[in-house]
Amino acid sequence: MKGTIMSEKDANRAIVIGQALEKQITQKEAATRLNISTRQVRRLIKRIKQQGPLSVVHKGRGKPSKRKFTQDMIKQVLELIKEKYYDFGPTFAVEKLAAIDGVKISREWLRQILLEYGLRKARHRRQVIHQPRTRRPQYGDLIQVDGSHHAWFEARGPKCVALVFVDDATSKLQAVHFCESENLIGYFTSMKAYVENYGCPQEIYTDKHSVFTVNHMRGGEQKGKTQFARMLKELNIKQHLANSPQAKGRVERMNGVLQDRLVKELRMANISTIDNANAFMPEFIMNYNKKFAKPAQSEINSHSALPVYCDAKAIENIFSIQEPRKVSKALTVQYKNAVYVINQIRAVRTLRKRGVMVHERINGDIKMFFGEQELAIEFFEYADNYHQPMSRKELDIQLDHNKYKETTPANDMHNTNRIIRF
Repeated sequence: MKGTIMSEKDANRAIVIGQALEKQITQKEAATRLNISTRQVRRLIKRIKQQGPLSVVHKGRGKPSKRKFTQDMIKQVLELIKEKYYDFGPTFAVEKLAAIDGVKISREWLRQILLEYGLRKARHRRQVIHQPRTRRPQYGDLIQVDGSHHAWFEARGPKCVALVFVDDATSKLQAVHFCESENLIGYFTSMKAYVENYGCPQEIYTDKHSVFTVNHMRGGEQKGKTQFARMLKELNIKQHLANSPQAKGRVERMNGVLQDRLVKELRMANISTIDNANAFMPEFIMNYNKKFAKPAQSEINSHSALPVYCDAKAIENIFSIQEPRKVSKALTVQYKNAVYVINQIRAVRTLRKRGVMVHERINGDIKMFFGEQELAIEFFEYADNYHQPMSRKELDIQLDHNKYKETTPANDMHNTNRIIRF
């Protein structure tokens, strides 16, 4: 025990055991003071008799742990991190090392190793306080929806948008739909798939994107409602608009998680197109929810069935862009940049100067209705001087597509000398 340093706790233990050895206190009283068993007290008394007071110090003190990883193990982990998981966070890297490479280590050990070898820098976040909001008690009570613009395919493809649906009660990832831009058709496509898979949620929580609400003022007040709001009303789904990103924090945090984990999963699966990414999502969502979803306070599922009148035809009509138009004297109707001729045989004259409803389906098909009656129409010609309006986000996506086509970005994905921030 030469060179052993005795701590204050060890010194106190030696004094109490010494008192028990000298019969100044009982073994039971010594065990109570040291919060150990009387059997252990007898062991310590025997050890002090044979080796002296320093024998109460743990024999492993000052020696390397037998569970300590060897330098070869550290080298193997660092090589895997640099080669395959150079931009993974410690938690995600530990999962993939265990699942793919059969290397089982702890998250904290990996974090310390990355810090020690300069492959990671601690990120200090500014503390911002937002009042928490209680989760909804039932699954399907409230679904938070948001679009996440990101380079999902990194340098393998242009930027696109992921439309993300998250349940408020359980934090379940309900759906992720990739599309070129955050537009109405994309939301109609994802929402149609959602209600067909899960049913209708009680409420939808969104931001104030132009898809969800009318943002311009007419006569000093907001007038009209969007196609998305009309669709929700027909399905008896309430709509809530968030005044800040923090108000729908669950889906905002989910966006951050997906921009970390999903990007790497897409890379490892060598996925670089929107269609392949959408086909990959069911498996990813299932695995994600198994690991991270929380149980709801109530076992009741608040998703409701589609209304009784919603057959396949009605569903197609609900998830269509519906615009009123007026029939000309020549029985033509102009919609966007096209002119259509009505070929209705009966009651043709009664349609002149009357109002009709044009339905643009998700797949681009055009239907026309006079009341409940579907009209027979035929494409005639393209109109002149029509320009489809484009939002700022759609313009950014278009510019990124053009940039991707014109240039091939340098691929520095395997540069292992850079500092990675998590």
